Amino acid sequence: MEDRRKLANGKEIWVIKAGFPNNASKKNWSDYFFACTLKKYLNRAGVYTVIESRDEWENEGAADVVVALRGPEAYYPDRRDPDTIYIMWNLSHPDRVTEEEYNAYDLVCIGSAKEEYLEEICRKVQVPVRQLLICADMEIFHPARVEKEKKYDWVFVGNSRGIKRKSVVWALEHHIPLKIWGKGWDKLLPEHADAVMAENIPNYMLPELYWKTKITLNDHYEDMTEHGFMNTRILEAMACGVPVLSDYVDIIEKLFGDSVLFYTNEEQFVEQAKKIQVDYPAIRERVEQMWQVLQEEYSFESRVEQLLTLREELQGENQGIFDMFYKKFEQLQNEADTLDYETWHDKYTTIKEVYMQLPWMAQRSEELLEDKKRIQFESCFPGLKERIKVAERQRRERTWKETAKKIKENDKLKERNQFLEEWKDRLVRERTELQEKLQRTYEEKSEINRKLQQTYSEKFDRGVEIKELKQINRELKKKIDGIKGCKTYRLARCIGFPVRMWRKLIRG
Repeated sequence: MEDRRKLANGKEIWVIKAGFPNNASKKNWSDYFFACTLKKYLNRAGVYTVIESRDEWENEGAADVVVALRGPEAYYPDRRDPDTIYIMWNLSHPDRVTEEEYNAYDLVCIGSAKEEYLEEICRKVQVPVRQLLICADMEIFHPARVEKEKKYDWVFVGNSRGIKRKSVVWALEHHIPLKIWGKGWDKLLPEHADAVMAENIPNYMLPELYWKTKITLNDHYEDMTEHGFMNTRILEAMACGVPVLSDYVDIIEKLFGDSVLFYTNEEQFVEQAKKIQVDYPAIRERVEQMWQVLQEEYSFESRVEQLLTLREELQGENQGIFDMFYKKFEQLQNEADTLDYETWHDKYTTIKEVYMQLPWMAQRSEELLEDKKRIQFESCFPGLKERIKVAERQRRERTWKETAKKIKENDKLKERNQFLEEWKDRLVRERTELQEKLQRTYEEKSEINRKLQQTYSEKFDRGVEIKELKQINRELKKKIDGIKGCKTYRLARCIGFPVRMWRKLIRG
């Protein structure tokens, strides 16, 4: 592994952990482009940034700050370096995140705009929780500098996820001229294969596509809709001046008002599609008016500024958490002489448990105490720091085992799915081959029938010719018989006999 400290040349090291695989397919993952864009803006802010795929998570290197982009894959902090700050940025799949996972971090950033959900998470976990909404790269996604000709009416960018996503199916069923960029659609909707333009579109080509599009479809995972998360597609399309028809998310409506069109069922979807045809110029104008807001409040630049600010505030916040705890500890120390042993022991046990539940950085704030207080504090908890380290190591080992187990199960599931896909592809190929053979058989049969028909026609024609020849033959025979019966023929026969005899005698 490269020496990051040497490469960083004195800069603070930030590591971005994202859930894409470390192979060529990573360019099909939105997490990959999100991580690359975040790295670009962090580097501009003066830090040295490294991106690690999920296959590299166990290769922990030097880091001052680790930002885990929490999507479908879970990452648990490695506490071998106690000075590293771990930040979770939950961007999607919130239902998959456990309380234990939240509490393993020093700071949790939630990509939800729903205040009720943030309050719910704050009540559940011990670590600081902050709102950090999704964002887009406004250097790439922006209104076209020159108006582009609209090549596509309706566009959907996204993989099938192995399901018939409602917005796509409804659009096709109602004969909306939809064009799709995404993986899995050709197999899922073979009857609409002509609507699938490609399995993937590079991120840098998306703006050009949006500039040539009238409207784009969008939808979310159910848990994202429920908890107030939105995906990047809405921001990227709107930044390019393209109206979006999306499944209903109440918080998006609060943020963007009527700049985004929503549907909750098929009937509303069709109504909105008709509305777009009638009021398209006005709808597009509302979207274009949002550009300034998007640029200022939903850019990567603004999110990086927030992250850097949160990182600075984190130490002070954890120090405050420890200070509140330490006041309770001092209060217990002052009450020691006035309490009976059993009561004191119960409170002492409770305060130890409270300390064990403090965020990692808050626990380490104990090191900032004055020497006298720190020695007194540590003397009251003999072996506690070591037990915390052991407990943390055991928890880390347990979580890594669980993660390894999940990865193994996922690998098995992927192998099974791959086998099923290959089996399905083989069946499709065999079916196609059989259909082709059947088609060839039909064609051969048709050719045989054609030749047979031709033979019958020729036979019929020959039969007619034979019948005519027989008729002519009968007529000729009749004429010959008539000639033979006349006197002239008999006289000629009589005269001709001596002549024939004379010729034979001469030859003899």
